[in-house]
Amino acid sequence: MTVSVTARRILRVVGTLGLLAVVAWWVDVDAVLQTLMAADVAPLGFALLVSVPLALLLAARWCFTAQRMGIDLPLRVAAREYYVSMLINRVVPGGVVGDVGRAVHSGRRNPQARGAAARSVVLERVSGQVSLWLVVLVGLVVWGAQSGVRVALIVLAAAFTAAILVVLFVRIPAIARGRIGKWWSIGIAEAREAFVHRGAWITQLGLSLLSVAVLVVMYAACVEAVGATLRLSQLVFIAPTLLALTTLPLSVGGWGVREAASAVLFEVAGLDPSAGVAASAAFGAVNLVAALPGVWFWARREAPPDVIADEAAEA
Repeated sequence: MTVSVTARRILRVVGTLGLLAVVAWWVDVDAVLQTLMAADVAPLGFALLVSVPLALLLAARWCFTAQRMGIDLPLRVAAREYYVSMLINRVVPGGVVGDVGRAVHSGRRNPQARGAAARSVVLERVSGQVSLWLVVLVGLVVWGAQSGVRVALIVLAAAFTAAILVVLFVRIPAIARGRIGKWWSIGIAEAREAFVHRGAWITQLGLSLLSVAVLVVMYAACVEAVGATLRLSQLVFIAPTLLALTTLPLSVGGWGVREAASAVLFEVAGLDPSAGVAASAAFGAVNLVAALPGVWFWARREAPPDVIADEAAEA
């Protein structure tokens, strides 16, 4: 591990603690703790239960992406690796270390196509992020319409940004030269195969939107567990935005970012920030528990084919 990587992880830990300290200063911590102690177990159990189909949806999205890139990835393997990845992302600073491990292990399982196998993880995450931010934009529009907030400028800015990204996505391969241009061209070709060709976007969008929907339902269950109340327009604004901000690699398992964002979003929506912090803490705890099967799958993880071959040769 390089010094820079270690420094970034330390900064994320410090940032997490700093954000939690700010939240503790802002809201009534005693009220948050009392709310969590009195939380209804039934909605939390429901949220934990629906985390299983969520993991299967995410694994299915990875399988589809990999198979469109010519990588053989059985669903059972994808589900096992996804659980391990989620576990690591919940406890290691950055939120992407588990995905890096997933990419490395996938490359080892496919020694003839290591690069494509690793990039399938990247493209799978891109699929999820694009769909999530699309839901965030829709939720913002719905909430704005219900609250009388003008969001036309925000929508136009988002559309302009998306247009710029599309232009770069298409034109850079023709502009770039040398190795970078070659890598970019390969990446663009794989992205088109995974996301566009033969109606792939329908499957990608469907799996991603279903995944976001399950996460929103989990969050709604946690909100109910702590006794808070959200209108539908508030839920579709707060939950996706909270999820999108939590995926940014800024903290440990989303802690700190999730609580601070939840307090701000509840305040913006005219709700009690303490209730938002309690709901986000319950949601974070449920997600951590939901990832614990990753311990079992990690312990029983099979060695990739090339590792087995190397060990046999050494013997």
